[in-house]
Amino acid sequence: MDFEKIVLIHESDGTRLTLGDIAKITDGFVEVQFYSIFNGKPSIGISVSAVGDQNQIDISNEVTDYVKKRSQTLPEGISIESWGNSTAYLSEAISIMVSNMTMGIVLVLVILGIFLRLQLAFWVMLGMPIAFLGAFALLPLVDGSLNLLSLFGFILVLGIVVDDAIIIGESVQTASERDGHSLDNVIRGAKRVAMPATFGVLTTVVTFIPLLTVPSGFGALPAAIGSVVVLCLLFSIIESKLILPAHLASMKPLPANDNSPLRRFQNRFADGLKYLVEHKYRPLLIKSINARYTTLAVFISMLILATGFVMGPYIKTVFFPSMSTDFIMAQVEMVDGTSPARVVKVVERLNDLLVELDEEQAEDDKFVKNIAAYVFNTNGNVVAELKPVDSLSQSPEQIAANWRERVGELSGVKTIQISGAQKSHGYSKDINFKLISPNIKELEAAAELLHQHLRSYDGVYDIENSNTGSIPEINLKIKPSAEALGLALTDLASQVRAAFYGVEAQRLQRGREEVKVMVRYPREERESMGNLESMYIRTSGGAEVPFTAVAELEARVSPSTIRRTWGKRAIIISADINKTITQPGKIVDDVTLGDFSEQLAQKHPDVRIELGGASLEEDELIQRMVLTTALALFGIYALMAIPLKSYLQPLIIMGVIPFGMIGALIGHIVVGIPFSALSVYGIIALAGVVVNDSIILVDFVNRSVANGMDIVEAVIKAGTERFRAIMLTSLTTFFGLLPILTESSLSAQMVIPMAVSLGFGILFATVITLILIPCLYVMLNDIKLTRNALVSGGAKSARS
Repeated sequence: MDFEKIVLIHESDGTRLTLGDIAKITDGFVEVQFYSIFNGKPSIGISVSAVGDQNQIDISNEVTDYVKKRSQTLPEGISIESWGNSTAYLSEAISIMVSNMTMGIVLVLVILGIFLRLQLAFWVMLGMPIAFLGAFALLPLVDGSLNLLSLFGFILVLGIVVDDAIIIGESVQTASERDGHSLDNVIRGAKRVAMPATFGVLTTVVTFIPLLTVPSGFGALPAAIGSVVVLCLLFSIIESKLILPAHLASMKPLPANDNSPLRRFQNRFADGLKYLVEHKYRPLLIKSINARYTTLAVFISMLILATGFVMGPYIKTVFFPSMSTDFIMAQVEMVDGTSPARVVKVVERLNDLLVELDEEQAEDDKFVKNIAAYVFNTNGNVVAELKPVDSLSQSPEQIAANWRERVGELSGVKTIQISGAQKSHGYSKDINFKLISPNIKELEAAAELLHQHLRSYDGVYDIENSNTGSIPEINLKIKPSAEALGLALTDLASQVRAAFYGVEAQRLQRGREEVKVMVRYPREERESMGNLESMYIRTSGGAEVPFTAVAELEARVSPSTIRRTWGKRAIIISADINKTITQPGKIVDDVTLGDFSEQLAQKHPDVRIELGGASLEEDELIQRMVLTTALALFGIYALMAIPLKSYLQPLIIMGVIPFGMIGALIGHIVVGIPFSALSVYGIIALAGVVVNDSIILVDFVNRSVANGMDIVEAVIKAGTERFRAIMLTSLTTFFGLLPILTESSLSAQMVIPMAVSLGFGILFATVITLILIPCLYVMLNDIKLTRNALVSGGAKSARS
């Protein structure tokens, strides 16, 4: 529409006054202060995202192809580049999954080939792709997809998914070696362990279910992994119980005169394993059972020692670990009312300081690949894309720390955050405290006290006080003379708003966009206090009077934000933590439970302190972990009670679950990573894997005892005969995870803590299963004998 030609006045002599005669019409965007540079040059950025069920990698490839073609046709001085491609992480994760899965499958096949017949090992290993394909097919039904998070679930379950197949296959091979290879012996070998093996997998499923219930943004990772693992394990039950026995039955018996190099190696290894079992493990097991109470005391001492490592300084505890990325970012928010030019200067300084820091490095140590800076109103951002982390001489966190040190204090800045890592929690700050009080002065003083207290900690930076910053305001007061002219305060306010902000005249539909038509003063006539004082106010009668004749101006300052909790004023104090220097949990405990809480109660008794943000999420997540762990343990107990047909024997197996934590903690020391919430979920998942082998062992003892064998002899026999199967399941789980444990890529950081807990925990769990479970079984029998003796003794006393 041509607004300039709209007629406003049409005189009788033909004279017309059009809108174009008295107004300037501009067809443009909403008036906001925007500033953007890319690698030091003015720029415009466009973000491209996949929507719905679109494939991110396909979209990325199309955009990259377009950029290459379009860059050849642009005028001189204008260029187009693509950067910040987040699908690189997904592509890297797929590459990691394929390589690690291939390596894991090879390692698992090698381990199986050493212990078992090669053809049998192949059929056992075939359970992996079958379980994976089944999980792929059902993922959409649980709102899952093939993404960065679910990919690691497949890697994590790599060694676990064949555990029940190993137990079935090993039992079949044992039966075939003893009684000969036939269909009946294959069925007999599979049926012997089918019930405990099935319930063993179900207990593992139960321990992964808590991962599906993790709340908030942090829960996306555990939930994605948990859903993949649960689906894979459920399909492994079907494969190992129905498909695998059919494959094993189709195998031909080994020729008696097989003298191939592989068979000779397997025979030598089998002889060595038999020697290990009979001359090393069996005597150790007998001694442990004879001194079973001392053995239990040794394991309890080890558990106490491991717990002390966590509570002490040897293992750092960081509940929400930070994940390194290929980007470092500075986000700055200026005090409200800051001039656009000042915001641009601050952002330019941040940009220049990072460029200077990069230029000072040696040529091989330079880290910046691309750098962008942009301003929107009073907010500014500087984002630098780094070279591949593997090629950097210093970590992104170190680069961010050096950049932060150079920036120092900036005047007029409300908040600033410089980060070289992605936070696993859903909040911008690592610690967050909420101060609440009806007394505003007391509240402000307490907030300042906490602010200064946080500054005393090493590793605490970017402290933010929500009470800082204020907004300059102009308060309008109507004069008595205005009332005589029929003006009210609402008339005054509406005309000032119309002049400086504008009045919406109409809306137009332009394609898919809705365009507002605004009428207001020219920009140059609404930028200062003088413009306001020189405007005219129209009365109800149509007359115009000077603004100063009917109104007074009062300049004042108001808080930029006002927060309330249950009707009381609140102030938020938050900060980021360098987790290599200090642990957020210790600071939270000191502030809420330590010396500072006592100091706050003495100086400002009306002020209450609560957790907020990531600190509150950590507290709530710990409570959720306790609840879900208790439910998982109850589920494990119920599932084990069915095949064991006992209420007490499941307690023996569950009693060793805490000891699996010893291996997990040792693993964190060996790998050198902090203990985190992901580590805890790895230990919860470990509980299901630990009881898997234990169920088979206890079920084997029960069968022998039911056939009339002495309990001690039955326990020793079960340990020696199930030694190979237990070792196999533990080694395949560990070696299936080994490629991830040695992975240094950024994408693998998210799953490494869980893999460490599970991988190293299962190694120690092997010792628990082979030594402690037999001791506890005999101790349970001791308790029964003692109880029976007491009951019979009491009965004799009653008769006498």
